[in-house]
Amino acid sequence: MGMSVESIVQQMLILLAFMVVGFIACRTNIIDKVGNEKLNKVGLYICQPALVFAAVLNNELTYSKLEVLKFIGVDCLLFAVFIALSYVLTPLLRPTKESRGTFRFMLIFGNCAFMGYPVVASLFGDGAIFLASLMTLPFNLLSYSYGIVLMTGHGLKFDKKLFLNPAFISTLLSLVIFFCEIKAPYVICEVCDTLGDMTIPCAMLVIGATLGQMHIKTLFGDWRIYVLCVLRLIVIPVVAWLVCRLVVTDELFFDVVVVQCTMPVAAVASILSIEYKGDILSASRGVFMTTVLSVVTVPLMTWLLLMH
Repeated sequence: MGMSVESIVQQMLILLAFMVVGFIACRTNIIDKVGNEKLNKVGLYICQPALVFAAVLNNELTYSKLEVLKFIGVDCLLFAVFIALSYVLTPLLRPTKESRGTFRFMLIFGNCAFMGYPVVASLFGDGAIFLASLMTLPFNLLSYSYGIVLMTGHGLKFDKKLFLNPAFISTLLSLVIFFCEIKAPYVICEVCDTLGDMTIPCAMLVIGATLGQMHIKTLFGDWRIYVLCVLRLIVIPVVAWLVCRLVVTDELFFDVVVVQCTMPVAAVASILSIEYKGDILSASRGVFMTTVLSVVTVPLMTWLLLMH
């Protein structure tokens, strides 16, 4: 990887600055709850898909179709490992029966898209976004099916969002574009580039504003969250690094996947815990604490795992 640890820290501080701006904007009512939801939709439905399309339309990748299929297989393998690992690690948190599924969800699903995309783009350029987007295939399939099982604690239920999720749809379409070698006009490519560039500030503003809506004092009262932070931000990336060392030979894909696995708890944990009666407070605490601490742990783990 060509970036120094100082550069990585600088990129994370830039992302943190956007989060702080979003937090302040929320606290001063510049961005209210409704405004934050709208901004979230702009990022989710417009900017992130455009970022994915920009990578594949600009033909910045030189991977064969077989290599892309192998990469998807590696991502699926990682999630299988994380699911198995959650059975081992969750008992360390001593969760109640009601919160067990929520903690397992937070161990399995990191914020590989909403925070992962901006970080990957910052470190490796927009050309790496297509590789990063491949992880959203198993992520969306599992989080909106198996993840719901964890939150409810009973029965397998499939949510319509599984098929309507923009990250999932844009990734599928980008694969079609890639495998069919579809070329787009210059204007479309430029529109995707420009909209995609908005993903970083938009995503961080939303996360900051979301944190601004929380009652901060209630987020620090459970020792299990601090253990979760260690497991999610340190142990999981190390496991991902070990697995990738065994099965991945492409350097850029290796770097992208490992960086994505350093991400904090996926924000969807809070959304699904509310919708499916999971442990809402633990989910909110987990998203908040891991997101804040990731400003330190992402550059640290990136340096330890990729630059030693």
